[in-house]
Amino acid sequence: MLDALGINRARITTALSWNEHHWAEQLKHRAPALVVFAYGTNESTDIEMAQHVYERQLVDALGRVARAVPSASCLMLGPPDRAIETKDGWVTAPKIAEIIAAQRRVAEAAGCAFYDQLAAMGGDGAIAGWAAETPPRAQKDRVHLTRDGYAQLGSSFASDLMRAYAGFRRDAGLPPSTTRELPVVPSTLPVAPDGLDAQ
Repeated sequence: MLDALGINRARITTALSWNEHHWAEQLKHRAPALVVFAYGTNESTDIEMAQHVYERQLVDALGRVARAVPSASCLMLGPPDRAIETKDGWVTAPKIAEIIAAQRRVAEAAGCAFYDQLAAMGGDGAIAGWAAETPPRAQKDRVHLTRDGYAQLGSSFASDLMRAYAGFRRDAGLPPSTTRELPVVPSTLPVAPDGLDAQ
C-alpha cells in the first residue's frame, strides 16, 4: 500500500509544525516499511535561510519519524531542478545545490537512502532545456514538470533503484533477483556506481 501526503507549497517545516504526538500515532498506525521525504524545491526560494538552520530542520523531521517508526527505512529525494530567470537566461537556482548537499549529509548521517533528482534530470540547467522541448518535459515556470517529465523522472528513479538493488545483491554474494525487469531508462546519474546512495 502507498500513502502519499503531498501538500502544495510545503516545506520541511510544514511537518515540523504538526503536533508530534498526533503525527507519531498516525505513523505508528500505518506502520510503514519505508518513509520517503521529498522536500527542497520550495526551500530553494528561501535565499536568506542559513544552511545550518535547514540541516537542523531536516534532522528534526527525520528524528520524529525515527522515534515514531524506528523499524521503517527512509529515503530522501533531493529536489529536481528549478530555474530562475537572469540577464543571461534561465539558470538553476543557486540554493538548489546547497539544499541537495544538506539533504545528502543529513540522509547519510541518519542512515537514509538519498536520490539526487537533479542529477537524474541531467544536472544544472536541465529544467530550462526540458521546458524548451517539443513536447516539453517541464512547465514554462521552470519549476514544475509536465506529465512526460514526471513519468521520465519516475522511470529513472525506478531503473536506478533496481540497478542499485542488483548491485547490492551482487556485492552480498546473492543470486540475481528473479523479479520482473522494469523498462530500462538510461541513467543520467554520474555519481554512485549503482545510481542510488543507499546507506
